[in-house]
Amino acid sequence: MRTTLAVILLFLLAGCTDRGGVITPTSTPLQATLAPGQSLIIYPERLRVTFYGVTADSRCPMGADCIWEGDGATRFSIQPDRAEAAACTLHTALQPNFVESGVFFIQLVGLDPYPRTGSPIDPASYVATVKISRMEIY
Repeated sequence: MRTTLAVILLFLLAGCTDRGGVITPTSTPLQATLAPGQSLIIYPERLRVTFYGVTADSRCPMGADCIWEGDGATRFSIQPDRAEAAACTLHTALQPNFVESGVFFIQLVGLDPYPRTGSPIDPASYVATVKISRMEIY
């Protein structure tokens, strides 16, 4: 019974607080929005996901005519429990837009604000939305 409960709890993901934080169990994948420097931790695995910021933003500004949509490159740190943190770059249009860490699949699903012609974006105002799912293991 105890093992079954532990397996069920390991399978569940959770929501987080406004400023990142600890994840509590829920039955749906987690989607969280992080500002630069914010982290969230998924328990009981203690997976820490930290958003450092945007390293490049070439997305086509609203109101502009562009040949392609452009890309936003974001920098994250992924740190599984008792392991070294691994830095990764996730993209809005190019690959990779996801990373796997243990049993977790972390995907960049949004980057705001969207560029506007003639309005530079303050690096501190970016927010990245990630979706964290638990992968099926057979």
